[in-house]
Amino acid sequence: MRCGGCGAGVPAGAEADGEIFNIGSAYALTASRFVDAYGEIYGTRIPVELVPWAEFVRYIPDLGANYHFREHMCPDISKIGRELGYEPRYTPEEAMKRAVAWMRGRGMV
Repeated sequence: MRCGGCGAGVPAGAEADGEIFNIGSAYALTASRFVDAYGEIYGTRIPVELVPWAEFVRYIPDLGANYHFREHMCPDISKIGRELGYEPRYTPEEAMKRAVAWMRGRGMV
């Protein structure tokens, strides 16, 4: 099986072998929902201050550092679903919760 570590695995010789697929969740979280989800995991409210975009980029001017706040960040996974039957196993919130539990289990948080 080959898929460059994407976890989906494409049997060698399959029609999809050598194809490029997006892999990820079925939906993206807004920045606010992302913070809220971590607050729910940790059992606390995490305060967020919303500022105008012009002010935000003064503090974080680097395109790479602020890109995910400007652009659509949910990959289209319809091709991998159609061709390989891929369906995300977890929602973004579930994946975050599992990641925190994994880190807690290893004393990382």
